[in-house]
Amino acid sequence: LFGCFLSARAAARAMVRADPPGGRIVTVSSVSGQFGGTGRVAYGASKGGIEMLTKVLAVELAEHGILVNGVAPGPTQIARTKHGPRQRAAFLDRMAIKRYGTPAEIAGAVAFLCSDDAGFVTGQMLNVDGGFAATGGTSSMGTIGSDGATGPTPQPAEGPPAWAKKMRRGQAMSRGVSLASHAIRSGDGHGGGASINLSDR
Repeated sequence: LFGCFLSARAAARAMVRADPPGGRIVTVSSVSGQFGGTGRVAYGASKGGIEMLTKVLAVELAEHGILVNGVAPGPTQIARTKHGPRQRAAFLDRMAIKRYGTPAEIAGAVAFLCSDDAGFVTGQMLNVDGGFAATGGTSSMGTIGSDGATGPTPQPAEGPPAWAKKMRRGQAMSRGVSLASHAIRSGDGHGGGASINLSDR
Protein backbone atom coordinates (compact mmCIF):
# COMPACT_ATOMS: atom_id res chain seq x y z
CA LEU A 1 0.00 0.00 0.00
CA PHE A 2 2.76 2.43 0.95
CA GLY A 3 4.70 1.52 -2.19
CA CYS A 4 1.61 2.17 -4.31
CA PHE A 5 1.21 5.58 -2.69
CA LEU A 6 4.86 6.52 -3.31
CA SER A 7 4.71 5.39 -6.95
CA ALA A 8 1.46 7.28 -7.59
CA ARG A 9 2.85 10.42 -5.99
CA ALA A 10 6.01 10.29 -8.11
CA ALA A 11 3.94 9.79 -11.27
CA ALA A 12 1.53 12.59 -10.34
CA ARG A 13 4.37 15.05 -9.76
CA ALA A 14 5.77 14.32 -13.23
CA MET A 15 2.33 14.60 -14.82
CA VAL A 16 1.63 17.96 -13.17
CA ARG A 17 4.91 19.35 -14.55
CA ALA A 18 4.21 18.05 -18.07
CA ASP A 19 3.21 20.43 -20.86
CA PRO A 20 0.29 20.11 -21.07
CA PRO A 21 -0.27 18.65 -17.63
CA GLY A 22 -2.28 15.48 -17.19
CA GLY A 23 -2.05 11.74 -17.52
CA ARG A 24 -3.33 8.39 -16.32
CA ILE A 25 -2.49 6.41 -13.21
CA VAL A 26 -3.66 2.80 -12.95
CA THR A 27 -3.24 0.93 -9.69
CA VAL A 28 -3.36 -2.85 -9.37
CA SER A 29 -5.28 -4.34 -6.46
CA SER A 30 -7.04 -7.70 -6.16
CA VAL A 31 -10.53 -9.01 -5.62
CA SER A 32 -9.15 -10.15 -2.24
CA GLY A 33 -9.51 -6.52 -1.17
CA GLN A 34 -13.28 -6.68 -1.68
CA PHE A 35 -14.24 -9.64 0.50
CA GLY A 36 -13.62 -10.88 3.98
CA GLY A 37 -11.97 -14.25 4.39
CA THR A 38 -9.61 -16.26 6.53
CA GLY A 39 -5.85 -16.13 6.17
CA ARG A 40 -5.88 -12.82 4.32
CA VAL A 41 -5.36 -10.21 7.03
CA ALA A 42 -2.34 -8.37 5.62
CA TYR A 43 -3.01 -9.10 1.96
CA GLY A 44 -6.72 -8.30 1.98
CA ALA A 45 -6.27 -5.14 4.06
CA SER A 46 -3.53 -3.81 1.80
CA LYS A 47 -5.56 -4.44 -1.36
CA GLY A 48 -8.63 -2.80 0.17
CA GLY A 49 -6.42 0.17 1.04
CA ILE A 50 -5.25 0.42 -2.56
CA GLU A 51 -8.86 0.63 -3.71
CA MET A 52 -9.60 3.57 -1.40
CA LEU A 53 -6.28 5.21 -2.28
CA THR A 54 -7.33 5.02 -5.93
CA LYS A 55 -10.60 6.82 -5.24
CA VAL A 56 -8.98 9.55 -3.13
CA LEU A 57 -6.24 10.17 -5.71
CA ALA A 58 -8.87 10.37 -8.46
CA VAL A 59 -10.68 13.16 -6.63
CA GLU A 60 -7.55 15.09 -5.69
CA LEU A 61 -5.79 14.86 -9.05
CA ALA A 62 -8.75 15.49 -11.37
CA GLU A 63 -8.10 19.24 -11.40
CA HIS A 64 -4.68 18.54 -12.88
CA GLY A 65 -6.11 16.47 -15.72
CA ILE A 66 -4.95 13.21 -14.16
CA LEU A 67 -7.35 10.27 -14.21
CA VAL A 68 -6.80 7.55 -11.61
CA ASN A 69 -8.36 4.11 -11.86
CA GLY A 70 -7.47 0.62 -10.77
CA VAL A 71 -7.61 -2.97 -11.91
CA ALA A 72 -8.55 -5.78 -9.52
CA PRO A 73 -7.55 -9.16 -10.96
CA GLY A 74 -9.19 -12.38 -9.90
CA PRO A 75 -7.48 -15.79 -10.06
CA THR A 76 -4.78 -15.41 -12.70
CA GLN A 77 -2.46 -18.02 -14.17
CA ILE A 78 1.16 -16.93 -13.88
CA ALA A 79 4.40 -18.82 -13.30
CA ARG A 80 4.12 -18.70 -9.53
CA THR A 81 0.46 -19.80 -9.42
CA LYS A 82 0.85 -23.13 -7.66
CA HIS A 83 -2.73 -24.24 -7.13
CA GLY A 84 -3.26 -27.97 -7.05
CA PRO A 85 -6.20 -29.58 -8.86
CA ARG A 86 -8.53 -29.42 -5.84
CA GLN A 87 -7.66 -25.82 -5.02
CA ARG A 88 -8.11 -24.78 -8.65
CA ALA A 89 -11.46 -26.56 -8.78
CA ALA A 90 -12.57 -24.73 -5.63
CA PHE A 91 -11.82 -21.36 -7.21
CA LEU A 92 -13.36 -22.24 -10.57
CA ASP A 93 -16.54 -23.37 -8.83
CA ARG A 94 -17.05 -19.77 -7.75
CA MET A 95 -16.28 -18.14 -11.10
CA ALA A 96 -18.76 -17.47 -13.90
CA ILE A 97 -16.04 -18.03 -16.53
CA LYS A 98 -14.56 -21.41 -15.71
CA ARG A 99 -10.88 -20.66 -16.20
CA TYR A 100 -8.12 -18.51 -14.73
CA GLY A 101 -7.28 -15.18 -16.30
CA THR A 102 -4.06 -14.45 -18.18
CA PRO A 103 -1.55 -11.62 -17.72
CA ALA A 104 -2.45 -10.36 -21.21
CA GLU A 105 -6.08 -9.94 -20.14
CA ILE A 106 -5.05 -7.94 -17.08
CA ALA A 107 -2.79 -5.81 -19.27
CA GLY A 108 -5.65 -5.25 -21.71
CA ALA A 109 -7.78 -3.76 -18.95
CA VAL A 110 -4.92 -1.44 -17.96
CA ALA A 111 -4.49 -0.41 -21.60
CA PHE A 112 -8.20 0.43 -21.83
CA LEU A 113 -8.03 2.66 -18.75
CA CYS A 114 -5.07 4.47 -20.33
CA SER A 115 -6.84 4.94 -23.65
CA ASP A 116 -8.94 7.82 -24.97
CA ASP A 117 -12.00 5.56 -24.70
CA ALA A 118 -11.72 5.90 -20.90
CA GLY A 119 -11.43 9.68 -20.95
CA PHE A 120 -14.48 10.13 -18.71
CA VAL A 121 -13.62 7.36 -16.27
CA THR A 122 -11.88 8.07 -12.97
CA GLY A 123 -11.99 6.69 -9.43
CA GLN A 124 -13.10 3.24 -10.61
CA MET A 125 -11.87 -0.27 -9.89
CA LEU A 126 -12.25 -2.57 -12.89
CA ASN A 127 -12.57 -6.19 -11.82
CA VAL A 128 -10.91 -8.55 -14.28
CA ASP A 129 -11.98 -11.70 -12.52
CA GLY A 130 -14.08 -13.95 -14.72
CA GLY A 131 -17.19 -13.11 -12.70
CA PHE A 132 -15.59 -14.07 -9.38
CA ALA A 133 -17.00 -11.05 -7.54
CA ALA A 134 -20.38 -11.39 -9.21
CA THR A 135 -20.83 -14.86 -7.72
CA GLY A 136 -19.90 -13.74 -4.22
CA GLY A 137 -16.18 -14.53 -4.40
CA THR A 138 -14.40 -15.40 -1.19
CA SER A 139 -17.36 -14.36 0.95
CA SER A 140 -18.93 -17.75 0.21
CA MET A 141 -15.75 -19.80 0.02
CA GLY A 142 -15.15 -20.55 3.69
CA THR A 143 -11.65 -21.96 3.91
CA ILE A 144 -9.60 -23.25 0.98
CA GLY A 145 -6.63 -25.28 2.16
CA SER A 146 -3.32 -25.67 0.36
CA ASP A 147 -4.65 -28.91 -1.11
CA GLY A 148 -7.86 -27.25 -2.24
CA ALA A 149 -10.07 -28.84 0.38
CA THR A 150 -12.95 -26.56 1.27
CA GLY A 151 -14.95 -26.29 4.42
CA PRO A 152 -16.75 -23.85 6.69
CA THR A 153 -14.85 -20.96 8.21
CA PRO A 154 -13.30 -22.35 11.42
CA GLN A 155 -14.45 -21.14 14.80
CA PRO A 156 -12.03 -19.00 16.82
CA ALA A 157 -9.50 -21.07 18.74
CA GLU A 158 -8.23 -20.30 22.20
CA GLY A 159 -5.39 -17.81 22.29
CA PRO A 160 -4.31 -15.37 19.54
CA PRO A 161 -4.42 -16.52 15.91
CA ALA A 162 -1.20 -17.35 14.08
CA TRP A 163 -1.08 -14.04 12.25
CA ALA A 164 -1.25 -12.13 15.53
CA LYS A 165 1.73 -14.10 16.85
CA LYS A 166 3.69 -13.31 13.72
CA MET A 167 2.88 -9.60 14.04
CA ARG A 168 4.10 -9.64 17.63
CA ARG A 169 7.36 -11.24 16.59
CA GLY A 170 8.16 -9.23 13.51
CA GLN A 171 5.98 -6.13 13.86
CA ALA A 172 6.66 -5.50 10.19
CA MET A 173 3.13 -4.39 9.45
CA SER A 174 2.96 -1.90 12.30
CA ARG A 175 6.35 -0.52 11.26
CA GLY A 176 5.01 0.00 7.74
CA VAL A 177 2.00 1.87 9.10
CA SER A 178 4.29 3.98 11.27
CA LEU A 179 6.45 4.84 8.25
CA ALA A 180 3.39 5.89 6.26
CA SER A 181 2.05 7.98 9.15
CA HIS A 182 5.45 9.64 9.61
CA ALA A 183 5.62 10.43 5.89
CA ILE A 184 2.26 12.16 6.06
CA ARG A 185 3.07 14.11 9.22
CA SER A 186 6.54 15.14 8.06
CA GLY A 187 5.43 16.90 4.90
CA ASP A 188 4.77 14.09 2.47
CA GLY A 189 1.14 15.00 2.93
CA HIS A 190 -0.59 18.23 3.95
CA GLY A 191 -1.47 18.74 7.60
CA GLY A 192 -3.03 15.57 8.92
CA GLY A 193 -2.63 13.74 5.64
CA ALA A 194 -5.60 15.47 4.01
CA SER A 195 -4.15 15.38 0.51
CA ILE A 196 -1.25 14.21 -1.62
CA ASN A 197 1.76 16.53 -1.71
CA LEU A 198 2.70 17.31 -5.31
CA SER A 199 5.75 19.40 -4.44
CA ASP A 200 9.26 17.94 -4.55
CA ARG A 201 9.88 18.59 -0.85
